[in-house]
Amino acid sequence: MHADTIGCLEVYHQTFDSIFGPGRPRRPPGWRLAKEAELVAQRIGGTPPASELDLLSSRLMDLGPWLALTHGDPCPDNSLLVDERVRLIDYEFARPSHAQLDGIYWRMGFPTCWCAGRTPADVAARIDAAYRMELGTSIPLALDDRAYRIELTYMSAVWLFTCLSWRLDDALERDERWGIWSIRGRLLCYLEAVIEMTDAANLLSGTNRSGLSPTSGSSCHCPESLTCG
Repeated sequence: MHADTIGCLEVYHQTFDSIFGPGRPRRPPGWRLAKEAELVAQRIGGTPPASELDLLSSRLMDLGPWLALTHGDPCPDNSLLVDERVRLIDYEFARPSHAQLDGIYWRMGFPTCWCAGRTPADVAARIDAAYRMELGTSIPLALDDRAYRIELTYMSAVWLFTCLSWRLDDALERDERWGIWSIRGRLLCYLEAVIEMTDAANLLSGTNRSGLSPTSGSSCHCPESLTCG
């Protein structure tokens, strides 16, 4: 889907307007990031450096070659196997944005899925390889290891702020289950995943040290997730 929809912004707006009518605001991708980060900082402290938030926002607002139609909810149970090919369904969150907002899913434990969990490292590596090979047909930069890691790390941080702003209040007030996993467990694992990625890529060091780390002794105890039934 990403490879087939590179640079789709204007076509998307034209199609959207033809169905729902013109006049809806056209907010650029990333317009909420600063507000999401501010909300998280108000709840748990540790304000990320403004320079790093500006960097993430600018990465979303000027997508360069990474602009594609993103699904927004690419969970295993939002796909069908048809004639030995996977067909995505459930496009209610689809929009033009950074392709890696979908491409980070198996690294972030499928953050919008009821069956969230840590993908085993060897499985994630195989998914990455297949995804990059296909994406590289339209975005050659996806075949560059360093460039791919940088974009993946930045979009993992974007997803972290989004997930925390959605669910942090619920997690602080009570530890309810969402699907097969608790909300607190999910957020802790998202934090750990982003910390691992920013450390490995040597990026966003200020955000990494800003106090968004899990507290000492915390563990996500995240289940391994391969499929959703």
